[in-house]
Amino acid sequence: MNQKKKLLVVDDEPDVRAGLVRLFEFRGYEVFKAENGGEALHILENNPGIAAVILDIMMPGLSGLEVLSRIKETERNQIPVILLTAKSTIGDVASGYNKGAHFYITKPFDPRVLLNAVDYLVGSLTPEEHAQVELDLLTADGVAWGLRSLTS
Repeated sequence: MNQKKKLLVVDDEPDVRAGLVRLFEFRGYEVFKAENGGEALHILENNPGIAAVILDIMMPGLSGLEVLSRIKETERNQIPVILLTAKSTIGDVASGYNKGAHFYITKPFDPRVLLNAVDYLVGSLTPEEHAQVELDLLTADGVAWGLRSLTS
């Protein structure tokens, strides 16, 4: 029996959060959700096995970049993080990647691109699919400057 891979979706906008949860549950993931950074860190601390985090940057309290920095300072620092945000300047993107994001995807976004990014990071693809998705992600609109690292 295959156990569902676990994701954490963090966004302060209820409609965005609900849409992301539906998108990933439809794909077969078990989805935890948080509306702010503090809640996200609490969920990560109390739910082992989360395979990836989809994280907004602009949130009240702890920003997504602060959450990302805290994740990278813990024993869970290998969890892939996708920043999903409306912030799209070169400086924003650089900050995201410098803090350890694996992907930086700008809103509005193509849901297929986000699904591909998650599948790519959590190993839900065959080798053939992996190669095609890698190419698609490197050329996709809304994925700001592609992958941080193909080996990390």
